[in-house]
Amino acid sequence: MHERGVVHLDLRQRKNILIAGDRPWLIDFANAMKGKLTAKLRAVDESALLKFKQRCWPHLMTDADRDAIKSHKFLRKFWIFSPRGKSVR
Repeated sequence: MHERGVVHLDLRQRKNILIAGDRPWLIDFANAMKGKLTAKLRAVDESALLKFKQRCWPHLMTDADRDAIKSHKFLRKFWIFSPRGKSVR
C-alpha cells in the first residue's frame, strides 16, 4: 500500500484490520490519501500497525519497534486531528 503511495490513516481502529489465517486485510479506505503528503503520513499507519502488533503478537516486537512506538507516542501529542479531551494511549 505504501509502496503505491497510499496511506490509510485509520488503522488505529481495530475494525479496519481483519485477520484471515495468518494474513491481515485492510478495509475502509474512506480516509485514505494518495499524493505528495503520503510520505510524511506513512508514520501514522506504521505506528498503528506497530501498536496492533504489540497487542496481538508481543513476542514479535523488536527493540526498533518499541523505540518507534515511543517516538510516535510523543509526536501524537501534537497531532491536530486528535479529538479534544480524549487521551491517546
